[in-house]
Amino acid sequence: MEELSEPTRLYDREERRLQGAPVSEGIAIGRPFFLGSFEEEESDPEVSIPHEEVENEILRYRKALTLSREDLKQLQEKLEKEGSTDAREIIDAHIQMLSDPLMTTHMEEMIRKMKQNTEVVFRSVMADYQEKLSQVQDSLFQQRVIDVIDLSHRVLNHLRPKTRDRFAQIPQNAVIFAKELAPSETAEAQASRVSAFVTQKGGGSSHAALIARSKGIPFVASIDTQLFKSVQGECVIVNGRTGDVIINPTDKTLKEHRRLQLLLKKRTRQLDSETLLPSQTLDGRSVPLYANVGSVLELEEMRAYGAQGVGLFRTEFLLSKEEEFLYLEEKQFSTYQEVFRIGQNLPLAMRLFDLDEEKFPTVLPLCDKRVGVRMGCRGIRFLLNHEELFKRQLRALLRASALGQLRLLLPFVSNVEEVRLTKKLIRNIEKELKSQHVRVKRVLLGCMIEVPAAVMMAQEIAEECDFLSLGTNDLIQYTLGIERSQIEMNTPYSVLHPSVLRMIQRVIESAHLVRKPVTLCGEIATSTDLIPLLVGLGVDAFSCSIRYLPQVKRAVRQCTYRQAIAWAQAALTCRTQKESEKILKKMGAFKREG
Repeated sequence: MEELSEPTRLYDREERRLQGAPVSEGIAIGRPFFLGSFEEEESDPEVSIPHEEVENEILRYRKALTLSREDLKQLQEKLEKEGSTDAREIIDAHIQMLSDPLMTTHMEEMIRKMKQNTEVVFRSVMADYQEKLSQVQDSLFQQRVIDVIDLSHRVLNHLRPKTRDRFAQIPQNAVIFAKELAPSETAEAQASRVSAFVTQKGGGSSHAALIARSKGIPFVASIDTQLFKSVQGECVIVNGRTGDVIINPTDKTLKEHRRLQLLLKKRTRQLDSETLLPSQTLDGRSVPLYANVGSVLELEEMRAYGAQGVGLFRTEFLLSKEEEFLYLEEKQFSTYQEVFRIGQNLPLAMRLFDLDEEKFPTVLPLCDKRVGVRMGCRGIRFLLNHEELFKRQLRALLRASALGQLRLLLPFVSNVEEVRLTKKLIRNIEKELKSQHVRVKRVLLGCMIEVPAAVMMAQEIAEECDFLSLGTNDLIQYTLGIERSQIEMNTPYSVLHPSVLRMIQRVIESAHLVRKPVTLCGEIATSTDLIPLLVGLGVDAFSCSIRYLPQVKRAVRQCTYRQAIAWAQAALTCRTQKESEKILKKMGAFKREG
């Protein structure tokens, strides 16, 4: 790690602009601070362990795992207080990975077999695992490699007590230049000290990017940071909206960007002042705004951001606190009671466990591996294949429903049969609870529309439930046949692909034919440029992270429903994404003139 010496101007005080990929919005003005690659490994001497000392070496390894878990849980609590949902989800995955058999039983077996010091054995085992993951040409597996490297470093840091924290010596107002950032490092960065991130690798779908957005730290990727290793400047500007990185800005450039910073702060204050205003278009169409949450703490904060309820409560996030939560009905019941108490009779859409092997690798060993989470066996498919687990969650939620407005949301629905089987289970549980004199209120049932099969059957699915929720992240991926990283490279405009626009319209039209509302979730719900177009397509409500609710509300309040319909109709006639983007530009020009 390099800390800056006396600052000097670059290129004889000349300003230089570089264009990167915008990843997290915001404008930062600070001093560059260079980090080495987090992938770089310290060398560890190989030490043979006598047979009688092997168990002590295993105890040393277990202690490193315990300390790593404690680190991550403390970080998780900090992120929860900050309301950083996406960051918390990623740290949840790291905690789960520490319980993976690879890092527990297999590692201990290898220490016994190799009879070498834990550092050497651990690096060998994890290197083999990384190599296997690297051979899979899929963005999710490539991201898993980064997570494994990140977690490996954390464990090794506890095995090497003298290892320095790369972030420990960061000065105030630092713009971090790095080849790539580890997710946990990004999560640990203090916004009060780190003003922005600039990296060579990574993109909008990287875990570091998701965390930076959730913490409100500007981030630009795809910048060759090697250009600046031999020279160090006293000032750098990062524009996370345009992707500009400006080295040694002139006084004129500095003045302009300080003005833009002030405008952003003013806009934030204005958004805060509009929190209690109704979410409706200029011509009076109401468009409710709901919050995506994953913890009780976020529930307590959502009213301050103007949320009218919860559009998506990720119940699987509750597993990070206690893995056995999955199997303890009374524990679930008491937690859901607390959720409804804090919700204060607002509508709460509780998405049933959407278990994913990437994020919850330790759940599968406790379940039947023959029907594990693989090849799309997730969400409602997984739950129906594990009926006892499914019934346990349904019972706990139905018991707690007496305290509030429960909306059950089924994840990853692809056909009508899945909905009918779930309804049958709910009816049976309701009868059972009533026979036990347990009060059960009527609950609304909703379905996530995330795959093309569900789009094609949207009307039939809507007929079986009370509302639909469009999960656009998965829908775009499966519709366009591309990886998440490719979606994010075009974010937020992948939704402007004609096929995606028409799928969204088809779902909304199908639901409205049977008088069922549609809520839109996903990253595009936070893209304010797209809000008028989505309103025009007929979206009834939006659900997004609480941080983005004020700006989504402003976007709704600045458009008319009549004009939004005209824009949507024009976009639906487009045959290419570029044609759709032209419509978006016209919308922006119209708003500026207005």
